[in-house]
Amino acid sequence: MRLSSEAFAGPTMERRSFVSLGGVWLDEIRRPNQQACKDVVGGSATYATLGARLFAADDPSRLTLVINGGYDFPSAVVESLEKWRVKIRLLINNGKCSTRGILEHNGSAGSKFTRLTPPLLTSPADIASVGALNSQIFHLFAAPELAQAQCLQLAELRRTACPDSAKAVVIWEPHPKSCTQPLLEEHLALLHDSAITVFSPNHHELHSFFDDSPCTTSFDRAVMEARARTFFDSSRHVHNPMRKTDGVQVIVIRAAEHGCLVLQQGREKATWLPAFFGPSEQDKIVDPTGAGNAFLGGLAQGWLETGDWRIAACYGMVAASVIAEHVGSPVHDGAGDMETWAGINVRKRLSSYRGRADVSTLLSEET
Repeated sequence: MRLSSEAFAGPTMERRSFVSLGGVWLDEIRRPNQQACKDVVGGSATYATLGARLFAADDPSRLTLVINGGYDFPSAVVESLEKWRVKIRLLINNGKCSTRGILEHNGSAGSKFTRLTPPLLTSPADIASVGALNSQIFHLFAAPELAQAQCLQLAELRRTACPDSAKAVVIWEPHPKSCTQPLLEEHLALLHDSAITVFSPNHHELHSFFDDSPCTTSFDRAVMEARARTFFDSSRHVHNPMRKTDGVQVIVIRAAEHGCLVLQQGREKATWLPAFFGPSEQDKIVDPTGAGNAFLGGLAQGWLETGDWRIAACYGMVAASVIAEHVGSPVHDGAGDMETWAGINVRKRLSSYRGRADVSTLLSEET
């Protein structure tokens, strides 16, 4: 493996804001009666980083995007990503193909994703090799076994490399295929005895933990909230002097057009934020691919700016809306206060969203 892209002499301990241990994919996107789009960059790490980047116009270089690419990773893709002005670290895996897939959109029949090559995973050792161990927030996209290994390795590496750093925030986005009834206990066990701060499945994934039948019934907030609170099960918080963590602190359920649910340890009342595009505005959604990942990147940046998870979720809502309006990543233009993404001033959109009566009322409630 060799390091390429931007010149890099070795690990440094400058304070970074955000890095994802998710993947970077090269997708071929197919739609009926349209020419296929090839080498569209995607993956959980790409979109999570972009979600944070949308709100980081003042200092984008504090974000790190680690790409595990194969010998065939296109230089044109790297050049397009460098326009975001985040720290791009491309790790070339010689003798291996880049992570590729085909995403087929079939209208009302839904979408189908086909993996073409084995994924090239980003490890905590990779994070260390590019000098990003001192990041304030880490994003994981993994099944429980991998997430546990990543948490342990990150903690060990950080104790050695940056022992004086403040405790990092870890956001865990569970892998959809691991969100099943048989694996519920593994998720619960990890959440209650690890350094994970935020756990965020979407509403379909939450349903799958408790019911193996398709989610076809009408959306029920009370059911969603009750199921989400399972991850805060107080019976698991039995005093244990050997226990090194306080367990997960925040549960965020991303529920597409139904908005999102925010639950916090120590706060009895749940917060339900409305979606930026509600049920009657779904015609504005062009491609939801990556919107959930982008939500979590926006959530991370919002937390860094405000220290309030409810307000941070507003950032997530806006980030998801920007991504969902486009195929692939939106085109970036301008800088600072004048920066736009596909013509959208994200800060103005955030201000507009927070100013909505249904949102401002929720945010004015006491914590």
